[in-house]
Amino acid sequence: QETGPLPTLLGSDMGEARPSSPVMAQLADTFHVAKVAAKWRQTEPREGDCDWSAVDAQVEACRQHGLRICVGPLLPAGTTSLPDWLIAWEGDFEDLMAIVLRQVESVVTRYRGQVQLWHVASRINLAGALSLTPQQRLEMVIRAVEVTGRLDPQTAKIVSFDQIWGEAKDHQGEEIEPLQLADAFVRANLGLGGFGLELNIGYYPGGTSQRDMLAFSRQLDMWSLLGLPLLITLVVPSSSADDP
Repeated sequence: QETGPLPTLLGSDMGEARPSSPVMAQLADTFHVAKVAAKWRQTEPREGDCDWSAVDAQVEACRQHGLRICVGPLLPAGTTSLPDWLIAWEGDFEDLMAIVLRQVESVVTRYRGQVQLWHVASRINLAGALSLTPQQRLEMVIRAVEVTGRLDPQTAKIVSFDQIWGEAKDHQGEEIEPLQLADAFVRANLGLGGFGLELNIGYYPGGTSQRDMLAFSRQLDMWSLLGLPLLITLVVPSSSADDP
């Protein structure tokens, strides 16, 4: 009450297609930020055969309408983001790391100077589509953060977490606590500009547990103690048929 409302920005995911001009005008009237995914499956469906046209169009449309732009996650989080040909490298971590970092370099080099936020990696506390150990997964995230910072030191970088109440520990036996991992990233001084918290409400299994408003408030208060801005991603089903 004494300080007034917190400074916030409201954003929306752009999906994979370029919206029409009327839709872009509505987005610009409603939101401050646009999230451009730049999915690897979309930009390089065949190894060495890149097509940036759809992402280029999205970025340009956002710039024309004055929207701030967040690109990412640069590291693929699930099978819907991975190109099929990448699976052939799944058993060779060193080569896989080199290929993934090459993709990160390609995206950052192409769009640096045009975006205001890099979403480097998402769901870093969970096992992803690639068969990596927790140590390998964190090593890849750290390397991706370092590469992004080296290529574009002026733009803020974030990593994000899913199932922030530790639901994955019950379902998957995960050992990484999200808040403890975030604290370790802060202490490692990686130059992160904030953390993302993914709230996938209404999905089971794999989503955010049902909680009351006070529980959400307390959770955000705990994360704010890290002293960095928070990017809250909210996903809800469009109907009960989306998830049985």
